[in-house]
Amino acid sequence: MLERLRHWQPQRIITMYWAFFAVVFLVPAGILTATWMHNEVQGQRAEVDTARERALTSVRTNLNDNLAHLLTAANQMAIDPAFARDPQNFDDYAAIEAALHRYNLSSPLVQRSWVNMFRRPEALYSADGTYDTQDTLYKYNLLPAGTKGDQQDALIHSSVPHLLATGSRDQDAQLTLVVPLMPLSGEQNGVVFFTLNTESIQDILAAGASSPDQVLGLAVAGRTELLSKPRLQDVDLAGMVGAKPKTERVKAAGQALAVTVSPDKGALFQAVSYALPYRAGHSLLRFLGNSLWLLGLVALLGFGLIHWFAKRQYALIARLESALPSVPDTASAVGPESARLQTAIEGYIADHQNLITTSKVQLPFVRNQILQLLLNGRIQDPDTTGDLLEVADLHLPYKNFVVALLARKAQWNADDLAAPYTAEDYTVLPMHRTSEAQVVLLINYADTQTPAAIVAALREQGDMVDATTVLYLSRAHRGLATLHEAYIEVVSTQITAHPGLGESVTYETGAALAASREDMFDFTTELKLDNSLLHRNFDHAQEAFEVLFNLASQNYDPRARFDLGMSNLITRVLKADYQRNLQVSDELVRQLLAVESLSQLHTLLLKTIRVITAPEPVAQTADQPEDVGAKLRAYIEANAASPTLSLVDVADHFGYSVPYTSRYVKEVTGKTFTNFVAERRLVMIETALVTTSLPIKTIIEQNGYYDVANFTRKFKKLTGITPGEYRRTHAVAAG
Repeated sequence: MLERLRHWQPQRIITMYWAFFAVVFLVPAGILTATWMHNEVQGQRAEVDTARERALTSVRTNLNDNLAHLLTAANQMAIDPAFARDPQNFDDYAAIEAALHRYNLSSPLVQRSWVNMFRRPEALYSADGTYDTQDTLYKYNLLPAGTKGDQQDALIHSSVPHLLATGSRDQDAQLTLVVPLMPLSGEQNGVVFFTLNTESIQDILAAGASSPDQVLGLAVAGRTELLSKPRLQDVDLAGMVGAKPKTERVKAAGQALAVTVSPDKGALFQAVSYALPYRAGHSLLRFLGNSLWLLGLVALLGFGLIHWFAKRQYALIARLESALPSVPDTASAVGPESARLQTAIEGYIADHQNLITTSKVQLPFVRNQILQLLLNGRIQDPDTTGDLLEVADLHLPYKNFVVALLARKAQWNADDLAAPYTAEDYTVLPMHRTSEAQVVLLINYADTQTPAAIVAALREQGDMVDATTVLYLSRAHRGLATLHEAYIEVVSTQITAHPGLGESVTYETGAALAASREDMFDFTTELKLDNSLLHRNFDHAQEAFEVLFNLASQNYDPRARFDLGMSNLITRVLKADYQRNLQVSDELVRQLLAVESLSQLHTLLLKTIRVITAPEPVAQTADQPEDVGAKLRAYIEANAASPTLSLVDVADHFGYSVPYTSRYVKEVTGKTFTNFVAERRLVMIETALVTTSLPIKTIIEQNGYYDVANFTRKFKKLTGITPGEYRRTHAVAAG
């Protein structure tokens, strides 16, 4: 061996490292760099295209919201008292002018408003006076030039709004929004002309562009009528105005342009994007300019490290050579050197085996802690949940989840707790809640299985659950985000159930009981309790709680397997406590499980309600940031009942631009502004239908809708029944 070591000279070691560096690093690095550059170009092209599509969608949404606000303003005009009768004196005309002046200020898109009432077709009202209809329509370009009499009558008497390009080609673009005036009776009695502020529209288009390489435009009746700016870098876009935008590349001043049109056939307008084609050369040059120096630096470092490692390797070999004892040439192949090497390897393997053994011992503890976090609802973020499940080696491949609670108590011992049980289409994960000594099973199963069949299979195998074990099961839940609700349900089931030996009691078993015993529920009082807990009103919450507790106590039957009424009440309190603290309270669960009488349960639940409804401390220092998102959401919720509430109003209130406000509302609420307001109004109307005796028409009008018939159709589409049927159904259920 000593002879072989002496043959290793420094130059040969360095040569070997150079060859290794060339084969292992330089060639793959070149291939990877070329592949990366190709993928980078493709990725940047896709990113640019996505940004342009997003800008087009954002501008279209923004303009739609603004036009929807004008349609709402027209609905307001239809019922405005100022237009209810013919003007007879100066005060009547002043009222009309004041109303139109107010509507002119309702939106930055409105430059001027004109109203024509069918009972006086010859008069056209404006904020600065009354005009002759025929002369004014074309003098102020309210209708396109050359509109014939029949076409004019059709536009004015149309029951749907129209967006018209009314300016001539030799002057600046002018847009007019023609909206019918439809009062509550549903019969059109006039029309309003909104002369739009093209500069405001151009500002919206300019603000929405994703980059200087993109110009956004507005197409009306299939022709581009307005652009955010007349030039796209060095390209003159004058030829695009008045032409039909085609969804393909077109030539402008010798430059190919990518044209994209929003797919809004039949809408008032279409958003159009004119953009310069993506230039791959810029990406490559930027990459070389930014990364070439890094590649050179890596190569230099590699060369330096090779030289250093080569010298160090030879030094190590030299020290090993000097440390090894002399071995005669006739020595056997197994000498002291190989014995030392074998000993070192065996010691290394033994150390790692000890590490693996220790990890296996700790794994049940880690798994148990992570499952407790899931049941308590302390982790909700999907990425964090996935990372923790991977750390604990937990696999939950199916959509359905059920939480099962064993009746017996148990001391924590990792050896006594069974490992996860996996079958063909379900997985059962056992865990131990140390604070309450509860044994819990988390059942994850496919759509082809049922909890009853899984429990039967577990009882047959007898490892975790035998034939005599009492089980309490939650409802089926889909996803990990609601496991805390499943755990709350199963705890309330254990508190209020009276099973026999070996029985399984499911929270869902109360459904059949609820259908046959409606007298044990008071839905109106339950709604009052939920709202009082949500709004932290202790007096109302206590009043509702006493009614529900007495009702549940009166319906108590010790012979029944499941006291549904009391379980329903406990579940509501536990869920309200979770909403307050964002986690299931282990201490509260322990106290509930230790309750031995109805009086103790009454005292504990009332004490918990008092804690839930206690106001939050308001101490807030000046340097703490304000929760702008919460204030924005609260402002929209507080003003949702106003029929004139618009995205522009919200933006003005908080001092933001309309596009930024639109994105911020989506970020805070998870919905668009229109959908969030509609959802809020629907909740308020449903609550008022059940809790008040006001006429349905009044309730709908008080919550932002004037067209009762249209809202009734929308309500039935969303809920399956009309508002009147909704009130009768819930009134019967509450009675």
